[in-house]
Amino acid sequence: MGILIAAAIRAPMVFVAEDEGRVVGVLRGGRQDRLQSLFVAGSHQRRGIGRQLVERFERESLARGLPIQPMKKVLKGKADE
Repeated sequence: MGILIAAAIRAPMVFVAEDEGRVVGVLRGGRQDRLQSLFVAGSHQRRGIGRQLVERFERESLARGLPIQPMKKVLKGKADE
């Protein structure tokens, strides 16, 4: 399922998180170092899925030689401040 979704989304980088065959998270990365969108199903939030997707995006960006800005500060929620 994740491969089909990644193919359907036209972006330079797409990462999909699955749980028991269901898509529970999607990250879409744009050109350069831009994270275009991040979605995690409400039923799967606060489990580290978003963090794992962002970390994968950062690793892949670095592997491609793209400069990145660490996302940890960007994703910090008000509850974490």
